[in-house]
Amino acid sequence: MPLFEYIAIGKKGKKVRSAIDADNLQDAKLKLIRRQIAVLGISSIGEKPLKDLLKKQELLNLTRELSRLLHAGLPLFEALSILEEKYRG
Repeated sequence: MPLFEYIAIGKKGKKVRSAIDADNLQDAKLKLIRRQIAVLGISSIGEKPLKDLLKKQELLNLTRELSRLLHAGLPLFEALSILEEKYRG
């Protein structure tokens, strides 16, 4: 399924960048509307096989770091947001 990257206004009023799986651009827009996400821009980033997203060592490091953040008491969403910033660079 193709991936679409979008820029939106988050709940705290800040710009956020994320991605969504959808069959096509119209489907991606509809999914975001249903989630009540205020989209500023959206574009296709194509299909990415899962194996190309992260190398095995990166996945291992990511899961270890996620575990540490969760054990430290961070909420899942916040922990994932921190890791997203780190790994997207």
